[in-house]
Amino acid sequence: MMMIFKVLKMKRVFFLSFIMLLPLMAGVYTQKSIKIYRGEGYGVSREEAINNALIEAIGQIHGVKMSKITQSKDSLIETDDKSSLTSKFNSKIDKITQGRVNSYEIEEVEQLDDHKFRAVIIVKKVKISHKYKAPGHNPRNRRSLAVL
Repeated sequence: MMMIFKVLKMKRVFFLSFIMLLPLMAGVYTQKSIKIYRGEGYGVSREEAINNALIEAIGQIHGVKMSKITQSKDSLIETDDKSSLTSKFNSKIDKITQGRVNSYEIEEVEQLDDHKFRAVIIVKKVKISHKYKAPGHNPRNRRSLAVL
């Protein structure tokens, strides 16, 4: 008989301690999102077309930093009987991307001319975010009391 009371008392203590510790358990919630981007690129080789398509897709994800260098040169040549004016214009645009993708899939590669390729790729970017939920009640929903 005494043994039954001890077992019941131990169960009651265990149950009460579990109930008291239950609100203190915090939760971590994981959210996973997958975004898909499409890139198209051209090049003189198959590999260059695929790389240009990857650059375009990564630029869609993380943005692009662009710089442009322009050179202009005017020349005037005068002789006794005539004069001529020549202008040379040169422009170069650089596209700089930075980023990482989880995977990509080559959807299509076609050869347009002898030295021109077109590639279409699909890029998958997986973003995982972890959110921590504090135990207990939300502090914003607590009642407040002002004592004057």
